Amino acid sequence: MAMFVTVAVMLSLSYSVISSLKTIQQARQRQTATALATQQLERVRALPYDTVTQPNATMGIKTGLQYVTTVSGVPRFTPPASLLPSVSEPMVVNTISGQWTDELVNGVTYRVQTYVTKATATTSGSQPFNITAVVRWKSTVVPAGRETALRSTTFSPAGCLSTATSPFAAPCQAYFTVRAGEALSGVTVTDPLNSSLPMLGLDASKLQLDFASTSTNFLVEQTANGTAGAATSGAARVDASTTETGGESVGVAVDSDPSSVPAQALSGNTPAHSASTLTTSGSAGSLSLRPSTADSGSSRAAIFADTATCVGASGTSLTTGPASMLRPCASSTLQAAGSAAALTYTSPSGSPVTIASFGTGGAPSRAVAAILGSNNVGACAAGGNVDCGHAASSRSIGTTGFASSSFVNAPAAFTPGNGLWSVSGLQEFVRAEEGYGAGTWNFTRAGTLTVWNGTGYTTVDLSAYQTPATGTVTASDTFDIPLTTVDYADVSIDYEGTVTVQRPKVVRIPATRTGPLATICKTDACETSVDASGSVTSQVTVTIRSGATVLTSFAVVSDLGGVTADATYKAAANA
Repeated sequence: MAMFVTVAVMLSLSYSVISSLKTIQQARQRQTATALATQQLERVRALPYDTVTQPNATMGIKTGLQYVTTVSGVPRFTPPASLLPSVSEPMVVNTISGQWTDELVNGVTYRVQTYVTKATATTSGSQPFNITAVVRWKSTVVPAGRETALRSTTFSPAGCLSTATSPFAAPCQAYFTVRAGEALSGVTVTDPLNSSLPMLGLDASKLQLDFASTSTNFLVEQTANGTAGAATSGAARVDASTTETGGESVGVAVDSDPSSVPAQALSGNTPAHSASTLTTSGSAGSLSLRPSTADSGSSRAAIFADTATCVGASGTSLTTGPASMLRPCASSTLQAAGSAAALTYTSPSGSPVTIASFGTGGAPSRAVAAILGSNNVGACAAGGNVDCGHAASSRSIGTTGFASSSFVNAPAAFTPGNGLWSVSGLQEFVRAEEGYGAGTWNFTRAGTLTVWNGTGYTTVDLSAYQTPATGTVTASDTFDIPLTTVDYADVSIDYEGTVTVQRPKVVRIPATRTGPLATICKTDACETSVDASGSVTSQVTVTIRSGATVLTSFAVVSDLGGVTADATYKAAANA
């Protein structure tokens, strides 16, 4: 009797356990289906409004989609009352609506079906849309199949807005982006044949010098946000690890998001510049790289920018708008100062040779990105009402020379002042503007490049390279430096390489403009971009010998950088 009672109880419990497990499994599957429906609704709502709500003539309703009937040639979403009571709505058919996908989760296939339908129009005549996700599945615990449905509504009222780029109504204002600053630049020293290997006779694979730079940016559409940055020169030595020096930076960022602090105005300065010399050494002696020693910089940005914040590329303050209606602006300044950056070789006996020197001094580099509502000299000064994006940058580089130190013996006409190549008086300015009151793009360059040609020097006026390539005028010119041997106190150095001068690249879309900006820049944004990076670049192979013995050989790639500016304007949708 005891055994009989035990078996009866255990059998009853087993049925209960099996039933419980089945219920748990059903609940998990229902939870998964609900999560897939929620995920689909969120995915659809993140898409551009027009993509979701406008029909696509190339698409049809996918075969196998449930609950679609056609009335007078119009497809309608008509689910059963058990799923969604009292729903019968005309469908939009596109790449999202009228489609389904299968999702495999934990061995169960869930079919996710998506419907975008027209809800009842508002009293003003605007059309809202319903988004429905129906998820259906079958499994061993629900062999007859089950389904769940979730719905959401998306609506963009008629008026001043753009539905092409956002799932929600956009504000009634024009779209701006402006950016200006300096292209990243510097010097890289590596093995001439394999940059990943240590240089011959030295223990590092690379020495890297980064020049000081400025950067600014502003974007205005639904939320205005801007940044400004300045960075001092820095250097790095790479072997099994990386050792760095210098490279102090300051950056500020502001925005007008409703959740942020209102009326932001931020500024900052670079920390005290600390630049030491980085050295790689070995049987060849040593090779040292040092950044300039006394750089300093500052950055400023504001949503309502006054003249103290908005400083133009020429150093003159800019008025962003009337006192009660100041506009956004970001600006930065960088002064390279102190001892010049230098690459120096020291022989095993201790005699130093300056391979290259990159000068400091001159006017500070500046960058500004502003949205202007007032006329300024040289900034959005074309006349008329001003609603203009202004981006500008300027810089000055001190005298820079390669192999320009004193020597014992060299070819006739080779001078220590000019060396292998040198640049003096390099100054650049760039401006790009778009919007009402915007002027044409502008770029100027001044300075002199002197290049050794084997028998004497070729002098290049850099102002001749301030216009873009056109017709027979090439984008760049390269000057060859033949194999040249220079003798120093206890070593001989063979130099060979090239120097290239690059013209600016200018993009203006549309290139030709007639008619009002509200028409020209409405469907597609108007854009001006001026890229003057890589103004002067060089690649020189340096081989150092003691008599007939090669001590070391390395390649020095130098990029003196350049200024860049971009501006974009798109008229408001109802302009």
